[in-house]
Amino acid sequence: MGWAWRQREGIDYLVIEAFERSGIVQHGFSTRKGGVSQGPYESLNIGLHVGDDSDRVRINRQRLATALAVSSERMVVPAQVHGNQVKVVTGRHAGAGVQDLSSALPGVDALVTQETDLALCTVYADCVPVYILDPVHQAIGLAHAGWKGTTAQIGAQTLQQISASFGTKARDCLIGIGPSVGPCCYEVDRSVWRQFTAAFSLKDRARISQVGTISNRFYLNLWEANRLTLMAGGVLAANIWIAGICTRCHQDWFYSYRAAEGQETGRMAAVLALRIDRLSA
Repeated sequence: MGWAWRQREGIDYLVIEAFERSGIVQHGFSTRKGGVSQGPYESLNIGLHVGDDSDRVRINRQRLATALAVSSERMVVPAQVHGNQVKVVTGRHAGAGVQDLSSALPGVDALVTQETDLALCTVYADCVPVYILDPVHQAIGLAHAGWKGTTAQIGAQTLQQISASFGTKARDCLIGIGPSVGPCCYEVDRSVWRQFTAAFSLKDRARISQVGTISNRFYLNLWEANRLTLMAGGVLAANIWIAGICTRCHQDWFYSYRAAEGQETGRMAAVLALRIDRLSA
């Protein structure tokens, strides 16, 4: 098992096969194809905060929700800040951040819930989406992990919040680490490298970073760093699936902040929801 492509209602998206087989969630990771946005946002831009026409973004969000069989009115979209704040969401948060930025949960980069038909949604253009599913207690989490969030161990923080709120045990959890900028393309300076590697052992530093070809430049492996952090929190290695798709390398399919080099670009979305009929699944 791993990640796989799916298409529905004219929308291409990626799924985690183990999540799909669980029968208790609807989920997916979108691409840039299948929407109505134009110019640098072409075409399925999900981000309201990047300068795109808001009406087009709302249409795109509805298209994605339809393809993933979730309700756009029951989505929760936070105002991400590259931090490590985790929010437990319930039905009263349904619709937050969906139609406008003013209603988004401020300063939140990860969401967890145990409620059905509540679609967690976070947006990306190179950062790492981390999906968490506890099939035993039927709880879910979704985290947005850039280098800052990864350094702050947002994946582990999200796991801890699920455990505290719903009794989840890390060893029961299934994890999906989605498309993002890969170790092939994520070049940083020494200052960022030092901050990023400080939380890891000397042995692990060789697995999460490599020296670049230019002096004082380094390549970071966000996928491996998040995997190691989650394993340190008790997740089984066999229960973690990495998509291994670099968003910067595949600009025909994905938006990439790095590839845009400071210019305008869109955002993909990670969506995860517990099915209404989960108990009979």
